[in-house]
Amino acid sequence: MIRICTFFCCIVLLLNAIVYSQQKYDLSFRDSIHHSNNKIIAPPNVPIEDKQVEYFLSADSGKIEFDVYESSVNYNKYDKNLYVCDPVRHKIFILNDTLEYINTLGTYGQAPNEYVEPAYIDFDKNGRYIITDTRLMRAKLFNKDNSIITSFHSVGTGAGDYVKAYFNIQGNVIIFGVTRGIKNKKLFEIRNLNGDIISEFGEVYPTNDTLLYITGFNAMCYDLDNDDNVYCTYFNHPIIRKYNKNGQLMFEGDYYTVDDSIHTFIMEKEKIIKKSYLNNPTQNNYIPLRLVKCMSIDNEYLYIIFWDSKDSPIYVFDKNNFSLIKKIRVFRNNDVYAIVYMDASASQYIYAVSRFHPNLLGILKFKK
Repeated sequence: MIRICTFFCCIVLLLNAIVYSQQKYDLSFRDSIHHSNNKIIAPPNVPIEDKQVEYFLSADSGKIEFDVYESSVNYNKYDKNLYVCDPVRHKIFILNDTLEYINTLGTYGQAPNEYVEPAYIDFDKNGRYIITDTRLMRAKLFNKDNSIITSFHSVGTGAGDYVKAYFNIQGNVIIFGVTRGIKNKKLFEIRNLNGDIISEFGEVYPTNDTLLYITGFNAMCYDLDNDDNVYCTYFNHPIIRKYNKNGQLMFEGDYYTVDDSIHTFIMEKEKIIKKSYLNNPTQNNYIPLRLVKCMSIDNEYLYIIFWDSKDSPIYVFDKNNFSLIKKIRVFRNNDVYAIVYMDASASQYIYAVSRFHPNLLGILKFKK
């Protein structure tokens, strides 16, 4: 009788342990991936447009050398030049619209008017510019003559927190994304030109695990249009959001089922996370989805490149109703470019950084 009771108790304890583990997993899994009830549905037979590269600058062209794995391209709509920020080589290269080298902006160093690891740059109509320095964890604001105006701490966890600061269209305030913010922080800060915080907006996705706020739980790509609307898409949640210039949420949509390849990609990622939580349900083993490579906008469209494959096309959405309009593949002869960063703010062209293919490492320009 004692043996039977002991066996029965062991069975009960085992079942309770399984139930607890499953509950822990369910809570953790729901806590780590957020979806929206507003589904972005693609129309049938979305067209795919093949674009030929018009200009290409190799990463080791001899004139300049830059790191394609970390560099960003930033189009200046005021002087029509392209600024390549290379945090690995600690330089900002200036190129003209045919990708010819013009000059190098600024100098390396830790003085107030210098930078160490420039990740992004943005300009206003008066020629001022703001650089995000990831090593110094600061955003630095400069005059047109390269004299320093101010600098402020860029909220993050250290080098590698690549966030970009934007001027609004009037050039009198700065929009800054807090992509690896701390618990209870907002997604965005609005600062004046002295670097003081005026306001904050954008609700972060909540989680019971405070460590997730440090590991990029709310990390995102974001961009501003000419009306100062802020568009963002998350690295780890299949969500697109739009905020107006007053910080009000105007749209939130889920692209989980917008495309078969995207849907399959996200499902496979979620399976990995499920397995991880099932194996270690009581441990903090957050695995980022890393859904998006980059995004950019122009007057009409929102451009997104996903991580579903190294040859992923550019997905083009209507920036007003967020319907999927088309996909773009970029070719040079018969080779497909694998784009990892782009700037689509120019009126007719997209500038991009390409990697993965050994012979196609560099910066390219192609028509929209």
